[in-house]
Amino acid sequence: MALFPNSPQLSRQLVINFTIIVAAALVIVTGVFVLTDSVPIRVSAAGFALLASSGLCAFALPATLKQDQAIRSQLAAFPVEDEACWNPEPVMGISPAELGWNRLVETARCWRVLSELEQRVDQSLFGNMPQSFSGVLNALSEGLAVTDRDYQILSANCAFASICGREPNELVGQPLDEVLPDAIDIEEFLGSTRPMMVDFDQSDGTIQQFLQLCRRPQLSPEGEIVGLVWLLRDVTQQHLAEEAREQFVAAATHELRTPLANIRAYAETLATRENIDREQQKRFFNTIQGEAARLGRFIDDLLDVSRMQAGSLSLDTHETDIGRLINETVEKIRPTMEAKQLDFRVELPSKLPIAVVDKGKISAALVNLLGNAAKYTPESGRVSLRVSCSAHRIELAVTDTGIGIAETELPNIFGRFFRSEDDRVQEISGSGLGLTFTQEVARLHGGDVKVESELHKGSTFCLTLPIGTGG
Repeated sequence: MALFPNSPQLSRQLVINFTIIVAAALVIVTGVFVLTDSVPIRVSAAGFALLASSGLCAFALPATLKQDQAIRSQLAAFPVEDEACWNPEPVMGISPAELGWNRLVETARCWRVLSELEQRVDQSLFGNMPQSFSGVLNALSEGLAVTDRDYQILSANCAFASICGREPNELVGQPLDEVLPDAIDIEEFLGSTRPMMVDFDQSDGTIQQFLQLCRRPQLSPEGEIVGLVWLLRDVTQQHLAEEAREQFVAAATHELRTPLANIRAYAETLATRENIDREQQKRFFNTIQGEAARLGRFIDDLLDVSRMQAGSLSLDTHETDIGRLINETVEKIRPTMEAKQLDFRVELPSKLPIAVVDKGKISAALVNLLGNAAKYTPESGRVSLRVSCSAHRIELAVTDTGIGIAETELPNIFGRFFRSEDDRVQEISGSGLGLTFTQEVARLHGGDVKVESELHKGSTFCLTLPIGTGG
């Protein structure tokens, strides 16, 4: 290392010391010869100077050589691979080489103390972790990568590779823009040293995906980029949740505003008009009661969704006559079918079993399916309920000749607050909660809900329940 004193420097110091001693002896002899003419004195002075110089050399030279040898031996013991374990000792002396060596020893000791401190900090932070730090990074669900300032990947965790559709060992050394998904445009990050975060839409019409790429530069003390840290996230769920929230706000606004407006209008009419006959009063009161019931159903739907989110929606199961349950539900929904002049058909087997179910929730789920069929089927269309059963399961299939569901929307129809973007659906009031509730009721009973649909031709929803299963 350049900081270490080398052998030529020590040898030059020995020569300088010896020259100084000899020069001092010559000065003494010369002075005596100039100041006196006495031969004995001159001889004595020359002998004394010679003796003194010899003595000083005999004393100083071995001491200097000894310090030189001590420094040489410690330099020879310097480890090539593990500098932290080198423990040099100071030497006695005041020469520049000895003072420089002692300063080097003090610096080496400071380095060793800092290294030990760093090891203790690492041990305290990661000593109890079951995996290495790279293992911890690979356990993250978010993609993390480090590149140099030329955007060449230096390292990346498994999540980053997975989002990019690569293997982790394939990424190192690759240009970042060549491994990122096609939807991400790296050009937006060029020409800036500040942290950035950009969202990208990678939807292709059938699969909806949103990615978020964050960049944080690592700067040198001079402000130059020496590396970059990249964070790649799949934020699809956040976007879907935001869309669901917006749909809920729109649906809730409509579902609350319309009945409240009707209630207010008819109530004001009853309060301000004096010449209303009894039949009109009854009609107004019935309208108010119907709108209030509509508000109540919407609030009940919200409460059911809250219970589903909290995991507290439970069943109150009893032995139930399935045939009687279906007949009561059909009579409840029949006025809706007749109001739209729908051809409503019910196909039941000759005998239906007794099943252990939550009668109220099964009835509400069936009302949701039949009510949706009535709402989204044009007048004079057809709605049918077909019931079949086996030794262990009962199947309730609701088929309509309505507007149908687009293939791209089928995976989302059971989502909370989801409503089709079809203009015909948007014109009809609805909260987007009925199918979510129906699916949850089926799941709690150990059953399922499936759908088959074709746009403009109609849909079939099939609710399947096991027989004899409690909640």
